[in-house]
Amino acid sequence: MSPQLDRYLVLKYPKLFVNRYSDMKSTAMCWGFDCDDGWFHLINNLCDSIQSYIDNNSKKWRIKNKIVRTIFKVIKPKYKSRFMIGSWNPFNLEFLRNFLFKLEDKLKKEEYETISQVTVDQVKEKFGGLSFYYSGGDDIIYGMVWLAEIMSYKICEKCGSTKNIGRTGGWIKVLCENCAKKPQQNLQWKKYEEDPNFLRRVKLDILNQK
Repeated sequence: MSPQLDRYLVLKYPKLFVNRYSDMKSTAMCWGFDCDDGWFHLINNLCDSIQSYIDNNSKKWRIKNKIVRTIFKVIKPKYKSRFMIGSWNPFNLEFLRNFLFKLEDKLKKEEYETISQVTVDQVKEKFGGLSFYYSGGDDIIYGMVWLAEIMSYKICEKCGSTKNIGRTGGWIKVLCENCAKKPQQNLQWKKYEEDPNFLRRVKLDILNQK
């Protein structure tokens, strides 16, 4: 990927690419984005979805936790001793107290289930498709990455086009027909079959070539 687009992604998503300029002994992200510019929008949208999902869910948890702890700070010390037995309770504070205790316990459990910040370890082209390696996240983020990797098989790695997509022979590369016809490209280009199982066929061809 061009240095300009590389720098744009790193500056826009500093939490994801915190290891971009780290030592090669600790991360492969030091080599940058090992793919062409055609996948820039795909990677950009993927990173935006991941970071937005993490920020929004973490914010919700912080708000819930702050509200409950604030209520406890105001109500719990004042009414704990007076309404512990629950005899005279015109405002049903015993029920409220029990409810808040249960909610606090639930939030304590959720504290250990919050989404950890994703850090990207490597972004590259592999066997014609996007490979996005990362640490952290949850199953939903795993699904986002899986979908982006599948979509890359239908996006030209050079120009980003989604029309007349195929792959080259030898060193597999996903290209549109126009990019494949350029002199510097491999001429052994084959258009993908337009059927629902084309991705399965591509993966089987790749596995058979190993």
